[in-house]
Amino acid sequence: MRRILLTLLFVSLSFVLSLAQHNPKIYVRGYVLNNAQNAIEMVNIIETNQLEGTTTNEKGYYELALQKKDSFNIVFSCIGYKSIEKKFSYDKESITLNITLEEDATELATIEVKSTGQQSIMMQ
Repeated sequence: MRRILLTLLFVSLSFVLSLAQHNPKIYVRGYVLNNAQNAIEMVNIIETNQLEGTTTNEKGYYELALQKKDSFNIVFSCIGYKSIEKKFSYDKESITLNITLEEDATELATIEVKSTGQQSIMMQ
């Protein structure tokens, strides 16, 4: 019985490893900067119509692993900046893609704040 379980475990492990080898990935990495060449932190980077993505770190660096296929659409977006979508095809395992985002200067309408003049504070 023990021998059968070990054989099943070995076959299962071999199957999982073979699936991992048949699912090659392409790694896209690079930096996201603004027009002044300063790093932008927390930029969202996702492949179009996919659930997985990544964000830039405090140095503007990102790394994204994608399923290998003929072409990709990657969207770079961040609050306060215009989003960019890059389409490309590549046949290597690693791609360096540095991006510059432009600031999105949107003016808000006038905001009016009214107060009743009453304030209650409970202190203990």
